[in-house]
Amino acid sequence: LGPDPVTKVGSHPDNGIVLRGLGIAPRLCQFEVRSSDDVVISLAPNAGLRARVRVNGVTLRPGEEIQLRSMDRIVFGRACALCVVLPGTMDGCAVQRLEECCYEKDMLKVLLADASDAWGELRLYFSDLWQRLGEERGREFFSYLAEASHLVDEANEITTEMRPQEHLKFEVELVWDINREVRDIIIIRFMHFLDADDSAPPVLAYWALPRFRERVELMRDCFDTLSRTGEWRGLGDPLEDPWLSPSFVELELQGHFRAYERLRHSASTSGAGAPGAAKGAAASAAATSGRRVPFGSSGAAASLKVARRRSGSNGAASASPQPGAAGRRARSLGG
Repeated sequence: LGPDPVTKVGSHPDNGIVLRGLGIAPRLCQFEVRSSDDVVISLAPNAGLRARVRVNGVTLRPGEEIQLRSMDRIVFGRACALCVVLPGTMDGCAVQRLEECCYEKDMLKVLLADASDAWGELRLYFSDLWQRLGEERGREFFSYLAEASHLVDEANEITTEMRPQEHLKFEVELVWDINREVRDIIIIRFMHFLDADDSAPPVLAYWALPRFRERVELMRDCFDTLSRTGEWRGLGDPLEDPWLSPSFVELELQGHFRAYERLRHSASTSGAGAPGAAKGAAASAAATSGRRVPFGSSGAAASLKVARRRSGSNGAASASPQPGAAGRRARSLGG
């Protein structure tokens, strides 16, 4: 911390500690140093409703002060975390624990399930679930449920930031079947809340937890791109948009279109006519050129690997996306 007794934290550049990312407001929180071993943290007065700070997994409330101790872990929004070190209170054992604390691989361990909104929505079912599953399976189930709840919360926050006008929401749903593996009881439901409509919101997709985990990783990439560059160009693109569940046909046509665009660009820069391969791809590309896939598109999602296999050798070359993030998204969007 700086020499001033109060150090402010947030995304605005005039803060003492400048952090950027999901859930970090321009004025987020502040540290107050009262003595060498007396440091407190509190939310900034104008932090806003969506500002989020957790100390050892517990959410910091407006007007609340928490006195910090060495080895306390603080999570700012959903982007940054730190471990508190008060030099006058550190001994040899504490230094060893500090190394373990600073290299936590699973940040979900830092969060408490009770701090999750999605977890709170399911609380009424917990007693019945525990009785049905028993102690051993119940512990396993609730560990998966805690992970799913925090992932759903994060996905909803990213969606609010990136698609505020579309009224989209993720929820945890439980599918009870005595023969299911514990993890498979949990599925994620993706819904579209329509304006001025009291009917049940249409469900756009269902995803198992492992698949949803991959999609949240891709959403983080999208949000990071938006935060760094001020724009994200993947909206509505079946290969770039992790909110979509494209059908096999949509994936295949988009792959053909991208290949055709690359070949046409290569031909125009070299001064030659479009190669035969580009002409062959033009018919497929025409169907999807400039087309944005709407939410709720029909057909089950399919992986790009299936698209390659069914389109043959020429299709394999045409359907291959550009290397990098787009290729990774295409692999994860299937299923």
